[in-house]
Amino acid sequence: MAAGSLPNSGIPASNPVGAGVVNSGVSNSGRTAIDIMIPVIGPSGGGKSTFIKNVFERLGEDSRHIAVDDGFGSCTLKLAAHSLYIPDDVADQHNIPQGSRLVFVDTPGFDNPVIYDSEVVSLMADWLASG
Repeated sequence: MAAGSLPNSGIPASNPVGAGVVNSGVSNSGRTAIDIMIPVIGPSGGGKSTFIKNVFERLGEDSRHIAVDDGFGSCTLKLAAHSLYIPDDVADQHNIPQGSRLVFVDTPGFDNPVIYDSEVVSLMADWLASG
């Protein structure tokens, strides 16, 4: 696996601390750390990137690497993965292994003036098939 990319995806991980970490062996009652993948899908200009940025900010994580448009335009033209570690206390509350990550996959929007919907679907299908 290339450093700085998510396993089996070819998608660069935007969180350098968590880049490439999967099944790290950190256990919680015999459970192994996992990545919880969350594709964020919707119309172009619908706020997908802003949603991800807001989640990072709410959790006190650095969100400067997440590009957002200041209006209702489209800013995401390819898949982008943004990962953060789940805090241990939250992991314990929800029976998730410690050391696990949330990985938000930002996708280009539908009805995008720059990329056809069929290309968006193809990008997502290729990503899903690679995992």
